Amino acid sequence: MKISKKLVSFILALAMVVSAMAVQTVPVQAKTKAIKVTNVKGNKLTLYKNETLNIKTNYKNDKVQVVTNDRSVVKVDGMNWIYAGKPGKTKIIVWLKSNHKNQKVINVTVSNKYTATRTEGGGNSVRELYNSKTKKSIYKVTSKGTDANGKKLDVSFQFTTLVRGMKPTGVTGELNNLKKKTSVHLFNVTDEKELKSIEKMTDSDWFKYWELSKSQIKKSKVEYSSDKKCYKVIMTTPNDDDNSKLDYCCYIKDKSTGKIYLFEYSNNFIKEYDTIKSIKLI
Repeated sequence: MKISKKLVSFILALAMVVSAMAVQTVPVQAKTKAIKVTNVKGNKLTLYKNETLNIKTNYKNDKVQVVTNDRSVVKVDGMNWIYAGKPGKTKIIVWLKSNHKNQKVINVTVSNKYTATRTEGGGNSVRELYNSKTKKSIYKVTSKGTDANGKKLDVSFQFTTLVRGMKPTGVTGELNNLKKKTSVHLFNVTDEKELKSIEKMTDSDWFKYWELSKSQIKKSKVEYSSDKKCYKVIMTTPNDDDNSKLDYCCYIKDKSTGKIYLFEYSNNFIKEYDTIKSIKLI
């Protein structure tokens, strides 16, 4: 039986269409992204007495699991929180539940040098490290949001004080301990034209900026310092309500971003200068 050329051509064309459709329907698997721990720098972590940390990654929390090599040093719960145990060293492994080969290993050291507390609020993430020997607390703060003056903040800083238990308020850049009548305020003052080049300003420039009188200038002082991250200027001026007392504040210019911040600390005039002097960017 003869088959017409038209029929042969039709059959071949139909076969090509079916083949093309089959190729298009083959599912393409998306490449799995490597897991990253977003709130731990590198692969080393130090935890202190009583400290907890919620491990965060570039995946949703329910897709990830955290396991520990030594539960006596670091404990882990089902929500990916880790808890400091006895002093020592161990490893935690953060992996995808669906693929354990996609993992991040972190070396953890637990130390009793400090008693650690973490709090969050108002765009502030606060880590307090209390030293029972010196009776001082080191606060490591990351502030992201809008400060009390409506300016954007995105900065990490550190200071040391004798006051324990300072916690973030509802405003970015603010911490306080109401019982101790102590507060911290950080402001973004980058937009103030007079402060564009604080690293070049003289004492006279600062006195003029603060609009100090001659009698106030006699009791005022300006201190300058610098490190790898920032320029720092500490202002000491007479208190407006009681000239026998002094007020302190610190201006900080980030060398990498050019952002300028005003740091204020109030503790009823108790060791305020020591805290102001300790402020630095991290």
